[in-house]
Amino acid sequence: MKRNFNKILIAGTAMIAAVACNNNAEWTLKGNISGVDGDGNVVVLEGVNAFGNWQAVDSLKVDSDGDFSTKQPAQTYPDIFRLNYGGRYIYFPIDSIDNLTVEAEAGAFDTKYTLTGSEDADM
Repeated sequence: MKRNFNKILIAGTAMIAAVACNNNAEWTLKGNISGVDGDGNVVVLEGVNAFGNWQAVDSLKVDSDGDFSTKQPAQTYPDIFRLNYGGRYIYFPIDSIDNLTVEAEAGAFDTKYTLTGSEDADM
């Protein structure tokens, strides 16, 4: 009896580990910045570190049409991120596996934008 229990325990642990390792849950952010001047523009995705300071998480290349995107590991708790474009910021919430879209203007990145994709983002 004990032998069967050990086999079941080992098999169960292996299944949990396999599922955990193959967890591809992620959140996505896609955007467009109208009025960009060619290739080479970069938007920096920033998050708050353990000390409460903003730090770069990823740099997103903006193509000549103004498009950019990123995929990040799913959050286990709601959090706030921001996009930094030329020292102008757009703040947005992420909860778990949200899929957000940002539309902004290059010259007024922090004031003329729309953020959609979740109830929190719409607020």
